Parts: sequence; structure tokens; C-alpha cells
Amino acid sequence: MTNLNYSLTPAIAFLKQELSLSNASIEMALRYSDRECGPLPTILLKYGLISVEQFDRLFTWLQREGAEIAAPVSAAWSGEPPADPEGW
Repeated sequence: MTNLNYSLTPAIAFLKQELSLSNASIEMALRYSDRECGPLPTILLKYGLISVEQFDRLFTWLQREGAEIAAPVSAAWSGEPPADPEGW
């Protein structure tokens, strides 16, 4: 399991509080986003972790907050390397 600091970014807080995503779902999406070099909202939708309605809510929130949707996913890491990088 990776060492993510889920309170690090407002976007992660939005995913947890407003869209009710679990830590495991967020963690998986962050790994896949990093692997596929894709924006997190797209990865969440692609793998069925959010609905189209939630995708729209997320983009609306990102626009309102002025957040960078294409920002590197590594910005959400706590700074610690994954516990088991081979397990990805």
C-alpha cells in the first residue's frame, strides 16, 4: 500500500467528502493516473469509480477552485516512496 497523505490537497478532500470515495479508490486512481499519465478525473471515470454526474461535479469544483486538473499526480504524495513499488 502506498503512503498517501489524503489531507494534503483540497481535491482529495473533495473526492472523499463530496463524492464519498474511499481511500482505496483514491489510491488506486492516483496510481493509475501516474502510470497512464492521465488526469485524475478521467481515470476515476474510466475505471467506474465515479459516475458521469460526479465527473461533472468534480470538473465544476475544479474550475471554481481554479485547480490544475493536469497537475502532476505526484503533488498528492506525502513525500514518502511507496511501501512496495513492485506491488503496483
